Amino acid sequence: MTNQSNEGLTFLLQNNREKLIFGVLKKMTLNQSHPSYDDFVQEARLAFSAAYDHYPKSIEANEQSFMVYAYQRVYWRLLDLINRQSNQQAHLEPTGDDSVDITDSIIDLTLQTQDTIAEKLFTEQLFKTLYDLCSNVEQHYLVDCYIRHKSVTEIAASHHVSRQTAYNWRNNVGKKALLVIAQMNQE
Repeated sequence: MTNQSNEGLTFLLQNNREKLIFGVLKKMTLNQSHPSYDDFVQEARLAFSAAYDHYPKSIEANEQSFMVYAYQRVYWRLLDLINRQSNQQAHLEPTGDDSVDITDSIIDLTLQTQDTIAEKLFTEQLFKTLYDLCSNVEQHYLVDCYIRHKSVTEIAASHHVSRQTAYNWRNNVGKKALLVIAQMNQE
């Protein structure tokens, strides 16, 4: 491994930046029960390191921009790996009883995809409705928490308020979310 790669991995492991990796995996609906989960985590780390090595600007001066760049590079790399795996599996010829297993797998995958799409639509609708109900500071909290994946401590620091204030925002948003979910379930 080169010195630059070591720097990229060191940068990833500092300041809780590794949550970017897990954010990509979550977006791709790859959880720990997936048989290749650990492989995807390692590949994502290597993709982050490669993004670190190839980023054209100064990372210290443009960290936010770099993190967006790295997120996209990691996402594309994992997407390529998944496509490659599915293409390799598609070329395997089923023999005998395997055809039943493949049909069952396709049905399961289709159902999972439909569930994932339904969950994403529900989540997006919930977010939009909740965002409209929230006050200005609660909207900032919601975006920081849901979109930027910041912790309560990070949100408090970025808005120059106490953690208790950020926790109050979280509680208010949570109460409003419960109301929105109850309304959506009635419809």
